[in-house]
Amino acid sequence: MKRFLSVVAILALVFALAVPSFADDAVLSVSYDNTISADPDNNTIETEDGETLYVVVSEAEELTTDEAEALTDAVYDIVEEDAEIVVEVVDVAIVDENGVEVSADYFEDHDSLTVSVIRTEDGLDVVAVLYYNSETGEWDEATNVSYENGVVTFTVTHLCTVAFVLAEDASAVLKTSSSSNTSGSSSVKSAQTGYNTALWAVVATVLLLGAGYCFTSAKKKTEA
Repeated sequence: MKRFLSVVAILALVFALAVPSFADDAVLSVSYDNTISADPDNNTIETEDGETLYVVVSEAEELTTDEAEALTDAVYDIVEEDAEIVVEVVDVAIVDENGVEVSADYFEDHDSLTVSVIRTEDGLDVVAVLYYNSETGEWDEATNVSYENGVVTFTVTHLCTVAFVLAEDASAVLKTSSSSNTSGSSSVKSAQTGYNTALWAVVATVLLLGAGYCFTSAKKKTEA
């Protein structure tokens, strides 16, 4: 019995040490392929001062660990943990006629902006649009999202890195309690799913060892 308890204690220790790594490996995977571009028919902004500004889309830099973890949390607040989805990330900004970014200046005088971008149609629907908030370290969900004829339209209150959550059927992957604002290849896995898989693997191992120990002990007593 002492040997069995020792094995259980060792397995418990190994599991406790391994759990952080399971969570780290389960961070959402995203695509940086630039399949999204500015809509040439709707990428200009005429200001009250008569200045013309432009909405531009560019390839995003790789997310930091904190940004990726925050995006994972935001996405799985909207979709089911086992949902088959794709997440594409790009940078969206406002620039002036000289190409100088003026996103922050624009939102000092405006509460929101409705943006239109073009995405290559590949049979995927837009589940949600999230955009990074550098002040809070979280991803905000865009409102008034629609996707029609390859054009994605959404409303934001600031601009930075934008994540497009995609699936073959948006309604099928949404959580029943989700308040997604949509109207209209990356493999993903949630941290909780990875954790549960590891937990059940350890439990099964412990049970098998316990059954083996009991069988061996009973056999020895019978032979004695």
